[in-house]
Amino acid sequence: MRVRLRRTLRRTSRTGHRPLAPSQSSDISPELAACSMPPARTMPSHSCPHWSTLCPLNPVNDPVLMYRCIPTSAAATIHCPKPPPPRPSTLSSARPQMSERIEVDTRETAPEPVLESVPAVEPSSESRQTNRVPVESPIVDGIATSARLLSEHADDLETAARKISSVLNGLTSSATVCRILFHTAVAEGSSLRSRFVADLLATNERAQLARLLADQAVATGAKPWQRRRLESLMQEAPNSDFGEGARRSFDLTISAVGTTTLESTGSDVQPAAQHELHAVTHSLGADADWLTELVCALDDAPVGIQHDVVCIRIAPTELARQALTPVLETLAILPVVPILVAESVSAALSTSDSVGRPLLDRARAILLTPNRSGQQTIISIRGSELLDAGPSSDLVLPTDVDIQALGAALGLATIVESPVLAKHVRTVVDSLRIESSRLLPLSSATRAFARLLRFRGTRRQTAPIRNILTGHLLAAGFYAESKALVDTVPASDRGKIYRARRIRALFGTGRFDEIADTADPATASAADRPLISESAAASAMLGELESVSENTSVPFEPVPGRILTILHASAPDQSGGYAVRAHSVLKTIAAGGFEVIALTRPGFPEAANSLDPGATAEVIHDGIRYLRLGSDSARADGEFAYMREAIDHFAEVIHRERPTAVHLRSTYVSALPGLIAAKRFGLPVVYEVSGMWELVYEAANTARMEGRRARTVTLENAVLEHCDEVLTITEAMRDIINSRVRTRRPIGIMPNAVDTAEFASAEKNSQVLSRFGWSAHDSIIGYIGTFVGYEGLDILVRAIALVRSRGVQVRALLVGDGAESSRIRSLAADLGLDESTIVFTGRVPHEEVADLYSVIDVCAYPRLLTPATRAVSPLKPFEAMAAKKSVIVSDVPALAEIAGYGERGLVVPSGDVEALAEALSAVIEDPTATQSRVEAAAAWTESARSWSAVGAVMGSALARLTS
Repeated sequence: MRVRLRRTLRRTSRTGHRPLAPSQSSDISPELAACSMPPARTMPSHSCPHWSTLCPLNPVNDPVLMYRCIPTSAAATIHCPKPPPPRPSTLSSARPQMSERIEVDTRETAPEPVLESVPAVEPSSESRQTNRVPVESPIVDGIATSARLLSEHADDLETAARKISSVLNGLTSSATVCRILFHTAVAEGSSLRSRFVADLLATNERAQLARLLADQAVATGAKPWQRRRLESLMQEAPNSDFGEGARRSFDLTISAVGTTTLESTGSDVQPAAQHELHAVTHSLGADADWLTELVCALDDAPVGIQHDVVCIRIAPTELARQALTPVLETLAILPVVPILVAESVSAALSTSDSVGRPLLDRARAILLTPNRSGQQTIISIRGSELLDAGPSSDLVLPTDVDIQALGAALGLATIVESPVLAKHVRTVVDSLRIESSRLLPLSSATRAFARLLRFRGTRRQTAPIRNILTGHLLAAGFYAESKALVDTVPASDRGKIYRARRIRALFGTGRFDEIADTADPATASAADRPLISESAAASAMLGELESVSENTSVPFEPVPGRILTILHASAPDQSGGYAVRAHSVLKTIAAGGFEVIALTRPGFPEAANSLDPGATAEVIHDGIRYLRLGSDSARADGEFAYMREAIDHFAEVIHRERPTAVHLRSTYVSALPGLIAAKRFGLPVVYEVSGMWELVYEAANTARMEGRRARTVTLENAVLEHCDEVLTITEAMRDIINSRVRTRRPIGIMPNAVDTAEFASAEKNSQVLSRFGWSAHDSIIGYIGTFVGYEGLDILVRAIALVRSRGVQVRALLVGDGAESSRIRSLAADLGLDESTIVFTGRVPHEEVADLYSVIDVCAYPRLLTPATRAVSPLKPFEAMAAKKSVIVSDVPALAEIAGYGERGLVVPSGDVEALAEALSAVIEDPTATQSRVEAAAAWTESARSWSAVGAVMGSALARLTS
């Protein structure tokens, strides 16, 4: 008689069991209704003949399942005489739609029962509210069974892959299962396995992952109908974007008595003050099943190519080492890289001997131990010890960032050479840039890949994979990691390709001197010559800065009290936040008794500047004297060459105007030439850092922007180090600067401010209302500022549409322009917001802004969280507060601080359309409810954020420099 086994999920809370619904338990004996699977590698104490074939004997604790043996004939149900002892469950919730049949391949053995799940009960309201993607027992059970199969057939990957695919077929609602199937196909390498998995993934709406297997799947043996399906899949271009920051790091602890605990899930480790990332947190009970918790956390993230990292701290006991083996056997099937941390060298060697090299290799494990300084040292990678000579520092991982980067690098290295992915290596490597941005950011300089290859073979032996990795890492934007690989190329192999890659890696990391000293334009390719030329210009500027900072070369007699400010752009030709703040600062300096002259960069404004190179023209605006400057070159022809030309033009103006000090404003494009020119005359310099473009470039997370970020940091750091005074606008920006350089004096804070008189509260301007066809009784939502992606204007437009859909009659006024303008206008039209409802004015003169504020009732600033918005404070909310408008901001730190964390404005979660819509509705429907915030905001801007209050910081700095 063939027997099949039906299993019924038992729902639990974290503190105990949840009983089955009556409809599900009516035909189950009371004994079995309380039972669960036995612990790992432990048979039940009773002698049921079915347990020996039905129990999967997982290498970890089995999930909470209840078994009953049911004959396939119409005979009566057979119950085991004794149930196995119950074990507390850790499953928090489940999805009925994920209850699937699991069929284990049994061609090599006698027919085994088929596991069939009984319909699950509805999860509790508590479990429905959790953010975690619930994982059913069949999924965890299938993963554990697959781990056992991989262990049993470690020497026969084809058989293991076939059986694993059979077990996991039907469980692809789990992202983790999809990733396991993908990596199984990649490791096994056959067309048959790729075809099976590609079809399974595509059928379950994982076409992006399936696409990477399609080329191998169609290579041989495909039937006509399979070929048609695969060729249809291949019409789509491979896509490397599986979700930014999807891959994470997890912490696992094995105690002295062998207890395994998942201590944390999804932790983020990033360099200080660089990223604001959201950790995935889970409540872990003392009796938590670590595998269930880990699979739950992995399923919270999207599918993808790359590996997560699991850091395992092992107690130095025999019980802990014994417990490690089944843990590693399970992790070997998961898309993770285990990093084992032993307490000492002897403990690490004992761990290696206990586990064995084959398992360390199969599990992709890295073994570490602390040195005398407490830093982790690499003992082995995949069971292999050091095989190549090199710097001893490569064996030391100073920080968690280095540890996680090494894990991410190893994950990529395990798949990049697979023939299955041969046509998609660039996509695979590029996915590291996106998926693993938490573990291995583009800016990483950890030498992770160079370290990894030293445990794989000699430099000659690792040449093929080094060649693959170097080229594709460069293309993805991992310039520092690529440079570390380039540096390990043997001297005999340093030909044309080596030289080209070295130039690009050096330029991408801002190492201008090394290119200028060694690269030969005559032998370089046409693509590399501009990089060499630009590097020579940058190197020359940095060299002159060092020289003039030590020795003044030009005799000079300044005019006391005269200040020359060098700007990137200015009013009246520009009206954005940069120009508005600059003009306000200049007025503050003038009000302090100084004579102010403002000089803009050569060629500004590009559309209207026809001056000869070095010639100047004067523009008087609002009492400030601006000088425009002609140029002989354009930034597009070479930014650093353009900057070198600017040095001489700035020096000519300084020599003619004879200032007593020079005031520079962001960015390095004008600040570095201005600093060099000022130091030629021995003048003191104050640098006002009001923006950090390197943070914007970092947030873009692309190869092109990573190169710009690195070069910007190099040149900005040079300015910061050599200026006599540095001022910035937020404490977060001060912290970033202090983490990068040592300035000559402590950095001062000069926050954004507002001319409170200019933006004082006023009645609604009737002419503005008439222009838009509105009345004074209309409720108007407003935004005045730049139209760029990080401002979150799509969130605002969607929220406005949502408010109107709920019957709240509002109108909207969006003032400004930028890269996102067309997209936001199109979105408004798509949402049915016509011109009578929402008005886009485009860019307007600054003098019109106050009148536009007058008709607005509530101003919204739904900024998105990026490295730049985290640190840089916007200017516009101060204007709205001074004008006594209700203000709603997102919870981006710089904005939340302005809003007083709810005291001066409403704060809503960044990116949350619903929350913003609710806040807008609340303010529109009951304006009096927020009146206290409006009054508090107006009073605060008058006392703490008016230019008269803030300007004292600049006045003090200039007084020190000119005294």
